[in-house]
Amino acid sequence: MKVSPVRSSTPAGAFRGKRVLLVDRHPAVRASMRDLVSTLGVTSIHMAESSQSAKRHVGNQHFDVILCDYLLEDNKDGQQLLEDLRHTRAIALSTIFMIVTGERTYQSVVSVAELAPDDYLIKPFTPEHLAQRLHKALEKKHVFRIAHELVDASKPEQAIGECDQIARGHTRHALDAMRLKAQLLIALERREEAEELYRAILERKAVPWARMGLAWVLFAKGELDAAGAAAAEVIAATPTYLSAYTFLAEVQEAQGDAESAMQALDRATAHSPNNVARLRKLGSLAVGARDLERARRAFDKVLERAGDSDIVSPDDYANAVRVAIQQGSVQDTEKYVQQLRRRFRGKPEGDFAADVLDSLCLARRGQHAAARASLMKALDGAHALGEAVSPALLMDLAQSCALHDMPGSAISLLERLEAGGVALRADMRDLLAQHRGTADAPAGQSARAPVAPVQVVPEAAPDADADGIDRAGEPGGEPVAAPVDPDHFDLDAVPATVRDAVGQSNAAPDDFDAASAAAAALLDLLKQGEAGTGNDLACMRVLLRRMFLTRSRHPATVSLHKEFAALQASAAAAG
Repeated sequence: MKVSPVRSSTPAGAFRGKRVLLVDRHPAVRASMRDLVSTLGVTSIHMAESSQSAKRHVGNQHFDVILCDYLLEDNKDGQQLLEDLRHTRAIALSTIFMIVTGERTYQSVVSVAELAPDDYLIKPFTPEHLAQRLHKALEKKHVFRIAHELVDASKPEQAIGECDQIARGHTRHALDAMRLKAQLLIALERREEAEELYRAILERKAVPWARMGLAWVLFAKGELDAAGAAAAEVIAATPTYLSAYTFLAEVQEAQGDAESAMQALDRATAHSPNNVARLRKLGSLAVGARDLERARRAFDKVLERAGDSDIVSPDDYANAVRVAIQQGSVQDTEKYVQQLRRRFRGKPEGDFAADVLDSLCLARRGQHAAARASLMKALDGAHALGEAVSPALLMDLAQSCALHDMPGSAISLLERLEAGGVALRADMRDLLAQHRGTADAPAGQSARAPVAPVQVVPEAAPDADADGIDRAGEPGGEPVAAPVDPDHFDLDAVPATVRDAVGQSNAAPDDFDAASAAAAALLDLLKQGEAGTGNDLACMRVLLRRMFLTRSRHPATVSLHKEFAALQASAAAAG
C-alpha cells in the first residue's frame, strides 16, 4: 500500500531521529503502519507482534514512541502491556505510549484511558491525524523532559523547581506542571503545600484530578469524612473517573464500612473490569468480610488478566489458594499451586510460595508426611530469599509451622513481622496473643489452650504408609500425631568436636549466637571433609534454620547459608 507524504502543520523534521516501536498482531497492519510512520520522516522503526516481543524490544533499547494496538497476539492487550511496562519501569516517562484501537465500545475505551497512555487513536485515522497527535505528545514531552528526567533519577526537590519554571514559561502546560508538582509534594509528605496548590488549581478550573488530589491530602491528614465527600463529588460530576471509586473504597474501609467499600469497587469494575490492582483490593476486602465467593471471583479474575505478565506475583496465587482452602475446595487448591509452579518455574520465589501452600493444603488432606516435607523446603526457601519474601507468605509459613507442632518457629516469624510494622492477619494475631498469654502465665499453668495440631479434612485418602501411622479408622477432624521432622538428627552422631556447641543450640533453639557458633564450626568440618554424613547435613540445615528464624538479615545468617549452598552444589557436581 502506497502512502502519500503527510501534509500538516507539523514542523518538518519533527520526527527525524526518533525510534518508534509498532506493536500489532497482524503482519499486514504492521507493514501498513510502518509505511504510514515513515511518511513522517521516521527511519528507525521496529515491529513486534505480541506483548512478549514488545517487552524484548523495550529491554534492548530505548524507544521515543510506542504505537500499540489494543488487541495483541498472545491473548493480551495494549492496556496490559502498558501496565507491565510501567510496573517494571521498563519505559521512561519521556516515552510516548499511544494505543491504537478499533474498539469504539465505551468499556474498552474507558479501560485504556484509565491507565493513562499519552493518547489513543480510534481506527481508521489519516496520516495527518497521526502526525498531529504525535506532534502534540512530542511537544509536551519536550517541555517536561528535564522534569521527567529528575523524577526518573529520584530527585523530587529539583523536579518541583522545574515544574515551577514550566508553569511560568509555558502557559498551555501550566496545569499539567502544577499537577506533577502536587504529586511530588504528596510523595515528599509536604501535605499543607499540596493542599494549598490543589485549592489554587480548583479556583482556576474545576478539574476532577485536582479535587481528587485534594481528597488524598485530606485523607492523609485523617479528615476521612471530608475526603470521602470530595471523592463522592468527583464521582457525581464525572462517573467515568474510576480512580475516585478506588479512593472512596479506601476511605470507607478506613471508616470500617467494608460493604460500602466493596460496592464502590464493584461500581468501578462494572465500568472497567480489567484493572488488576482494583481486583486485588476487592478480593482482599471480600476475604475480610467473609464473602468468600466474591473474593474467589476477584482473585480468579486477577489471575486471568495477569496471565504470564510481569504484574502477576506468587501472592496472587496464594490469595486464591487461601480462599479455596476456606471453601474446602481441595481440587482447586491443587490447580492453583500447579499453575504457580508452572508460571514461576525455576524461580526461587515461586518454589518457596508453592512449598508453603503445599504444606497447608496437604495437611488439610491428611497427607502429613508430604506436608511436613514441603514445610521444611519452604523454611529453607525463606532462608535463601531473606527479605524478598512477602509478609503474607511469611504468615502462611508461620501458620504451617503452628499446624506442624513447631510453635517456636511460628512465633519467631510472627514477632519478626510485627517488629517490622506488618499488620498481622486476625488468626496470626490470635496465635501471637495465645503465645504471650501462655508465656505470662504462672509456672505450671497455661493461660490458654496449646496450638491445635493438624486437623484432617476427609476429602482425600491420607498417606498412612508414608509416616507409619495407620489413620484408616480415625474420624475426620480428629487430632493426628505430627510426623517426624525430615531434618531430625542424632546429637550423639554429630562429630565430637562440635557436639557440645550443637547441644547448647538444642538447649536454646532461639539463641542466635549458639546456633551461629555451632553452624560455623560444623561448616568448617564439612569443608575439610571431616563431616558429611546425612546426619551432619541434617544438623547443619536445622542450625541454619534457627539462625534464619531469629535473625534473618544478620550477615552471619546470609554468609553461612551461601557457603553451605555452594558446598552442596560443589558436592553435587562432583558426584
